[in-house]
Amino acid sequence: MICFMNELFSEDDGKGMDGALVSLRGISRFYEGGSIHALEGIDLDIADGDFIAVTGPSGSGKSTLLSIIGGLELPTSGTMLVDREPLSSGRIDTYRQKFIGFVFQAFYLIPTLTALENVQLPMFGVVRSRKQRADKALALLDTVGLSHRRHHLPQNMSGGERQRVAIARSLANDPSLILADEPTGNLDSASSTAVLDTLERINSSNRTAIVLVTHEASIAQHAHKIVKMKDGKLQ
Repeated sequence: MICFMNELFSEDDGKGMDGALVSLRGISRFYEGGSIHALEGIDLDIADGDFIAVTGPSGSGKSTLLSIIGGLELPTSGTMLVDREPLSSGRIDTYRQKFIGFVFQAFYLIPTLTALENVQLPMFGVVRSRKQRADKALALLDTVGLSHRRHHLPQNMSGGERQRVAIARSLANDPSLILADEPTGNLDSASSTAVLDTLERINSSNRTAIVLVTHEASIAQHAHKIVKMKDGKLQ
C-alpha cells in the first residue's frame, strides 16, 4: 500500500503521462474499515489544457475522485503525482491554495460579503496588498462578465451570477486546474449555458485544465474528454 498521508511514495511508482499536471495511479478509497469501496484502482492523467467531464450515476465515486484530486480527501492507497512529483502531506496546503481552484454546486459564497470581496478571499493566503487583491478581483469579475455586479451581495444575484462569481473566485490565485463539482446542478438552462460558456472560455484562453463532475450527458458534451464511472471504477 502506498499511503498518501504518510508520504510512503517511491520515485518508481507509476510515472505519469509526459506533461501531465496530475497523474493518479491505482487510487482507491475505502470507508468503514474497507467494507465500502468508493474508488478502486483509478488511473487518470490530467494534462495542461484538458477539459475532462466525469460522469456516472449517483454513488459511482465521482465526487470522491474530485475530492482526492483536490487534496480535500486522502486515498486509502495509490499514488498521486503533481508535475511528475509525488504529492506529500507537507505540500497539500500549498497545492490546494496555489494549484487548484474549486467550484461547487452550492456556490459557497459568504452571504455578508460582496461579489468583489468573495473573489478576494483565496488571496489572503498569498502576499498581495489590499489594492492588488481588489484590482485582481475586479479583473476576474470582468472575465466572467460581472464587474458591474461587484458591490452586490450574493442574495441580490441570480444563481447563475453567483456561480460565475464562484468561478472568478476559483481563479484568484491563477490555478493550473479547476475542479467543478456539478457546477450547473442548481441552475436553470440559461444560467447553465452561461456558466459552461465561462468555463470553456477560461479553458480555451488560459489553457487552465478543468475536471467537471456531472450526471447530465448534455453537460458532459461540452468537455473534450468524457470519463465514465460506475461502482467506483473507470469504465
